[in-house]
Amino acid sequence: MDIVELLFTVQCSVFPRAGIMGLPSTMDIVGLIPGCILIVLVGLLTNTSIDYLLRYSVKSSAVSYGGVMADSFGRYGRTILQICVIINNFGLLVVYLIIIGKFPLL
Repeated sequence: MDIVELLFTVQCSVFPRAGIMGLPSTMDIVGLIPGCILIVLVGLLTNTSIDYLLRYSVKSSAVSYGGVMADSFGRYGRTILQICVIINNFGLLVVYLIIIGKFPLL
């Protein structure tokens, strides 16, 4: 599997926002070693972004993520953040509804 296929597989598994439920399938397709490397890489990127967010929120005395975005990018940045959160939550809702539809309780 070349790097383009690897990145495309990871992108397709991340964008539906299935999270931990999509991880075994992704590891099966990508492989054990590249999958573990990607998990560590994403963990480091997440840690770095949280570190930046906390540093800036202390300096700007913002108490929410929306407040940090408003201080950084103004009213339009906060609006774009809210739109992205709505789209993310809607996508997550769709994924969970699909999972519930595949495995009904009755």
